[in-house]
Amino acid sequence: MTAPSSRVLLHSGWQTVNIGDIGHTPGTLRYLEQAWPAARVTLWLANTTPAVTAMLRRRFPHRPLSRAALTGKGLASTPALQDAFDACEVFIQNSGMHFNRFWDPPMHLLDACHTAGKMLCLYGQSFDGLPPGTKPHCPPAFLRLP
Repeated sequence: MTAPSSRVLLHSGWQTVNIGDIGHTPGTLRYLEQAWPAARVTLWLANTTPAVTAMLRRRFPHRPLSRAALTGKGLASTPALQDAFDACEVFIQNSGMHFNRFWDPPMHLLDACHTAGKMLCLYGQSFDGLPPGTKPHCPPAFLRLP
């Protein structure tokens, strides 16, 4: 069975100081290439360096890259990210510790996806619950999590 074609916005690239954090991004892109070849993936980098960007461009030359910010209303700081967000059907928050009881989750991303009707996927996340008091402020779709 073949996976359907979709436009995907992958948010990744948290750190550039160690190979483990750097490796999450190309690993996820490679996995998506193999598991979901029909997907059109735009990479939204949270953090990068010229060396990391060059490595990603060498291995994934046809993947659009964006480095910008997004508000809870789904408004991007660059036209490239705005176009990618508006066009995406699936928003993937790549591996990390964004959803746990120790730090506040990126509510602006949850709000943006909820407001725009985007499917939000967590890939490779360490999830052990939300900080106390966070749940009532989450979009209703997010509250379906255990």
